[in-house]
Amino acid sequence: MRVDPDVRLILYGVGSALSLASLIGFILQARVRQMAATGLVENLNARIKAWWGIVLVGSAAFFAGRTAVIALFATISFLALREFLTVTEVKARDARWGRGRITLLGAVAHPTTPHLGQGACMALEDALVLTECIVKRDMSPMALRRYKCERVLRTSLVTLQSREIGWLSQWGRPMRSMSGLTGFSLEAL
Repeated sequence: MRVDPDVRLILYGVGSALSLASLIGFILQARVRQMAATGLVENLNARIKAWWGIVLVGSAAFFAGRTAVIALFATISFLALREFLTVTEVKARDARWGRGRITLLGAVAHPTTPHLGQGACMALEDALVLTECIVKRDMSPMALRRYKCERVLRTSLVTLQSREIGWLSQWGRPMRSMSGLTGFSLEAL
């Protein structure tokens, strides 16, 4: 398999930088005696090892072909999204779907990009869940808060996935999405 000289140069540069970082980490590990600094050096070395892994897996996918690169990015995107959803706290702005006997639904409560085509579907789901909450608990503020609690995870997931799909759809030619002189000048590069 013939490798483009520019790609070879990038790989040599990244490999050289990681080799230098590994050497520095090894020297620091040998010289540091203080307990607080030892933890810092161990953290540095762990990060360098992780970067070696990232570069090796990415290079292997690159040399395996386009399908392998797409599969690698899809897997990483899925895992990152899953991790993000598990560690993300509900922020104060998430609680603003309504106040008292007033609530929001659809794109007003959870605006999303059009890349999954789920905006209207989520509004219909909102209406169904809101109706069920009102039927079970009358038209009380508690019913409206229950509706928000039942919907926030799904709507957040769809919103984030739609944003990612939008980003991926621009992957091939991202400069085309930019308008005006900026897009023209960047694409000329």
